[in-house]
Amino acid sequence: MVHINLCMLFTIRKIKRRKAAFVLVLSLILVSFYFRNGLLTSIGDVLIAEDQLKKSDAIAILGGNSFDRATKASELYHEGWSERVICTGGNSPLVLEAIGNKMYEAEVSESVLLQNGVPRSAITNLTSSTSTFEEAQELLKHCQENNVGQLIVVSSLFHLTRVQMIFSKVFDSSETQLVFAGAESSKYDEQNWWKSEAGMIMVNNEYVKLVYYLIKY
Repeated sequence: MVHINLCMLFTIRKIKRRKAAFVLVLSLILVSFYFRNGLLTSIGDVLIAEDQLKKSDAIAILGGNSFDRATKASELYHEGWSERVICTGGNSPLVLEAIGNKMYEAEVSESVLLQNGVPRSAITNLTSSTSTFEEAQELLKHCQENNVGQLIVVSSLFHLTRVQMIFSKVFDSSETQLVFAGAESSKYDEQNWWKSEAGMIMVNNEYVKLVYYLIKY
């Protein structure tokens, strides 16, 4: 009889713990759902690390997403933040190779700059780098050889935290001061990134890359 009562007691306690756990999980789900917009916006904001713009010796466009980044650099050029633009990126977009028009990402960025009224004489192409880390190294060498004291680095808004982390390490002993500027996406709204497939893919990929770069560098 005592044994049966103990079993019943343990069973009741187990049921109560399960109910408490269920209520806790349900509460967390409901709270997360209620505050989902703010939480999701914050997840995206972690990836953004823009600086206040300063008059600089050059503007550097990182490879990838040439349309948005070069468009942003064109705006900065015409606003008078710098008279020189450096395009980086040694990869070739596969979509261009598919139509027999192989171009480096730097050359694609240059094309966007020219379409936006930036003179060819103001543009320099660097085509040896194929990753963010290599771009930082290539730009450091260029800055040292050309006495660039202040450099605006342009990348996509959601890339900036990772870009700033890598560039700060590479330029740590350099006299060149860095300013980071973000290009808004033409495919999604950064403040509502979860509402589009492109935005969800971007945030997911960027967090994966951020972890990878933290481990590797």
